[in-house]
Order: sequence, then C-alpha cells, then structure tokens
Amino acid sequence: MTVQMIGGEMLLWSDMDDPVRGAALAPLVAAATGRVLVAGPHHPDLFGTDVTHDFLVRGVPDATALAGRFGSATVWCGGPEKLTGRYDTVLALDGVGRLSSVEGIDADVGHLAAVLAPGGRLMLGAANPLGVHRLAAAPGDEPADARWCEPDPVPAPALGQSAVLAAFPHPTTPAVVLSAGLLADPRYRGFAEAAVARAGMPGMQVARAGTPGMQVARAGTPGDGRPGDGAAPAAVLDPVRLAVDAVRQGVAVALAPGWISGAPECCVVDGRMLTPGADGTWPVPEGRTLLDHVVAAARRRDMPRVRTLLTRWRGGPAAGVPAGQVLIMPDDDLVALSEPGGEGAALMALAADLMRGGHATAWPAPDGETGLARTLAAMTGVDLPDGALPPPPPLAARADLVAQGQRLSRRVAALEAKLAWFENALTDRDAALARAYQVNRVLAGKPVARAGAAAVEAVRLLRRALRRR
Repeated sequence: MTVQMIGGEMLLWSDMDDPVRGAALAPLVAAATGRVLVAGPHHPDLFGTDVTHDFLVRGVPDATALAGRFGSATVWCGGPEKLTGRYDTVLALDGVGRLSSVEGIDADVGHLAAVLAPGGRLMLGAANPLGVHRLAAAPGDEPADARWCEPDPVPAPALGQSAVLAAFPHPTTPAVVLSAGLLADPRYRGFAEAAVARAGMPGMQVARAGTPGMQVARAGTPGDGRPGDGAAPAAVLDPVRLAVDAVRQGVAVALAPGWISGAPECCVVDGRMLTPGADGTWPVPEGRTLLDHVVAAARRRDMPRVRTLLTRWRGGPAAGVPAGQVLIMPDDDLVALSEPGGEGAALMALAADLMRGGHATAWPAPDGETGLARTLAAMTGVDLPDGALPPPPPLAARADLVAQGQRLSRRVAALEAKLAWFENALTDRDAALARAYQVNRVLAGKPVARAGAAAVEAVRLLRRALRRR
C-alpha cells in the first residue's frame, strides 16, 4: 500500500523512537470495531499482520514503515484536519500532541471527533502532567525530541465524565489499565494495589490459579512497565510505592500517569481484559493486601496481630508470595496473586517495605532490612540459618538513599551514646577500684591488720602440720 500525502507532513521526522505501546493496550486495540482510524504513533506490535485499519502519522519515515509492514492498510501522512473520511472507531491512545507538524495548525480533540461516524467511539489517551511518574522522576538534563513544547491541559469534556481508565506505570508504556469505577470501590482496593505494584516490577509472574472467574495471564508474561528499552532514570521517590499509596488513599485516578477515555468499562491486568457484571461487581477477589494489614498492625504496635498474620502467611498456600501480592479476603482466606519467589525473598521484600516506608519503628533498633527480616521470621518461630536471606532489594529512589543515610546516622548516634555510657561506666569502676586498693593499703599497715595476718599464717601452718601426720 502506498502512502497518501494529505498535507502537513514532516519529511524527515519520526515519532517511532517512543511510540505508545504496552501489554495493557493490546486488548483495547483489539476491541475496536468497524472502520478504524489509528491516529498518532502507535507501536506496530499492537496490531496483527493482516490489519486493515487506516493509519494517520505526521512523519514520512513512519508512514513508509507502516505501509511496508501492513500491506492491506491505508496510511495517511499529514495533519488530522486534512482527513475527510468517516470512521466508526478512532484510536488516539497517544493523545493529540503528536498529530500535527510545526508548520500546521495545532491539532485538538475536535479534529478527531469530526471524522467520527454517528455513534462512533473515540479512544483518547492523555498523559497526566502531575502523575506519579512525574512526581517521582528526577529532572532530566534535556527534554526528549518530541517535547518541543509543553502539552496543554486536557479539558474535562475531552476525557469524558465516565468510563475513564487509569494507565500505569507510564502513559506511553502502560502495563495495567484500571477502571475509575474499580479504583473507587474499596472492596477491590487490595487487588488494584497489587496490580499497580506488579506493573511497576516487570518480570513478576502472576498466579496460575486464581479466584474462580478471574482472568489472569499465565506465568512468564512480564509487563512492559518502564519507558524505553534502556535503564530507567534515577527517581526522586519510589514510583511503585507512590502509586500504591495513591491507590490506597483513593486518588489513583487523579495521580495516574495517563488516562484513556472512550474505551468500554473494563480493566486490563496481566494482559487480560476484565469487565464488570450486570450487577456492577468485578470478577476479581476482594479484600486488602497482607502488606496493608501488617503495616496497620505495626502502626498500632499490635505485635500479636503481626505474629498471627506472619504465621498464617508462612504456613499457608501463599508462602513465598510477596506480602503485597497476597489478599486477605472478607472470609479471612488468603489469595495469592503472583507466583511464589521463595520465602527468604518474600521476607526480605516485606522487611524492605516496612523499613523504607517508615513502619519499622515498632521493632526496637532493627539492624537494617536483613535484621528485620530475621526478626519477622523469629516471630513465627523460625530461626533462619546463614545464607537463607537474599540481599536487600536495591534502592529505587534518591529519597531511599536519603532515608537510609538518616537511619544510619541515627544508628551511629545510638552506638556513640552507648560507647560513651560504657566509657563513663569503665571510668567510674576504675576510680572505685583505685579507692579500694588505697583503702586496702592503708588498712594493711595497722597493728590489728598485722596481728590478723600473723594469726592467719599460724592457722595455715597448723593445718599443714596436721595433714602430715
């Protein structure tokens, strides 16, 4: 298929260095029906080889590459204002920021809505300038090539007032998409926390056996949780912990890295699309995470409750599963949402979460993550041998480095105070011993002392003579 130049194209520009992609977007793309227009840079792997959609891009190199890959597709190159056709579904999961050229007019949602057929659907993505990925990220040295200007705020009518999906952990590479309705329901908050945590930890295997009716991916389907193919940039805050806290506090939609509007009411978790039932319930387990329960008990200094939770965890079918991936159902059953990775690794992860989250104050002076993990194991009656615990997980943010430095400073201050106390005690004991020696010398020179010494010597000689007989 040849490329159709419609005006406003950019001859040498390409947006495919950072197209919108991610495992969570494939089910949404597959749900598009009728005549479909794909507007903006979308990764080709989101579509099948025999796709017949229309594509709209602004860069000639991108249009040529799409035409060469999808022979049955129609590729338009230029600005959206030049389109004249009508489409049943318009996919603009990258938003409208990369649709027009520097010499054309600024594209907006109205240009995409103008090509919709009556009753058509516009799936629109938008990046959140105040999302957790921006709050946690360190400022870069230089902006990316595609960011030659700051994006305009997305108007509320563009996103719609319902069926807004929150995308994590990055707007261009979402690994999980959660419905605003599910995030607002406290019954499913634990499931949402676990899903967001898995999205920020690529490679974690999901559970093979879940709750009946729950559709989850099989083992070995890691999510694409980080932007780009290289190493993730240094973060000021731990983005996973920040995102999980946002879900726990009920502000996940407001602080989501990206939004998708116009899609059907659904969630995409572990590569599978979940839809609510007729009664509004979701086919996912209810309850809070084990990590949430342990943190709440630690804040109350309720050590018996912590011991009970840890004992049930390590002695049940969820042993070895990270505490943040274990749900405690309303009937008090434990449900594992990921595959076990070893009891030592799970204990170390829990200790790191407690230590770095500031919840380890319930334990007296824990010796780092390793010491706290051994204490947690001892609370269940298990004395871990040497080598049973892996190294602590690496620090994910600069704030963790600062917090670790503060913890080490407090520990050094405590050791210095203990050393000063021992030195004072040793000095006092040396002084008391010197006084005792002096008193002994003084008393040894008295006549009574000399007579007593002679009597003792006489008794010693008498006993020796009696033994000889």
